[in-house]
Amino acid sequence: MKKLSIVYYIFIIVGLSLLTGAYYTYKNTNDFIGKSISANGEVLDMEIGDTYRPIVQFTTQDGKAITFTGSVGSNPPQYNIGENVEVLYIAENPQEAKIKSIIQLWLLPLILGGMGIVFAGVGFGIVFFRNRRKKTIELLKTSGRNIQTDFVNVEMNKYIAINNRHPYNIITQYNENGTVYAFKSDNIWFDPTGYITQNKITVMVAPNNMKKYYMDISFLPKEG
Repeated sequence: MKKLSIVYYIFIIVGLSLLTGAYYTYKNTNDFIGKSISANGEVLDMEIGDTYRPIVQFTTQDGKAITFTGSVGSNPPQYNIGENVEVLYIAENPQEAKIKSIIQLWLLPLILGGMGIVFAGVGFGIVFFRNRRKKTIELLKTSGRNIQTDFVNVEMNKYIAINNRHPYNIITQYNENGTVYAFKSDNIWFDPTGYITQNKITVMVAPNNMKKYYMDISFLPKEG
C-alpha cells in the first residue's frame, strides 16, 4: 500500500526535523549559559493562564532592576511568591533572563529530542523490518520448501488501521504427519475473498522451520 510507505517516510522526516530543532535549542541554551551572568532574583507574582509562570525581579551588576516572566509555566506553580531563585542573564540583553533550573532551561530541547527519537525510531523501525522481511522472502523463494496449503478463510486485521481502513489476511492450514500448521498472508489492503478461486495456496517455508514462511499471493491483483 503506497499510503503506508508515505507514512513511515513522514515519521522519519518529522523525527529528524524534531531532532534538528532539539539540537539547535540545546546549542542556543548552552551558548546562553556560557555567556550569562548569575544573579539573585525574587518571585514577585504569577502570570496566570493555563499554567502559572513566575514573574521574577533581579538586579544586574550595574544596578538596574529587571523584571521578566519565566519561559515555562506549570500547574500547580513551580515557585512560591517571595521565593528566591538564581537567575542567568546576558549583560547586553538582561530582559532575556532565565531562571536557572532544568525545567526553565532545558524543557524545550528535552521535549523536542524525546519526540524526535520516538518519531524517527518508528519510521526507521518500519524501514528496518520491511527490508528484513523482503530479504527473508527472497531467501524463502530461492531456498524454501513449497507446500500446498488448504485455504481456510479471509480475516480482517483489526490491529492495524490507516484512514479507518483495516487490511486483510488470508488464512490457510497444512497437515504434515498429523500436525496441523496455520499460515497467515502478509497484510492485503483490499478484500481478496472474491479473487480466491482455488482451494490450495502455495506457502514457502524455511527448511526445518515451519514458523518461518511466506504465502504466495501473486495470484491477487496488484494493489493500487
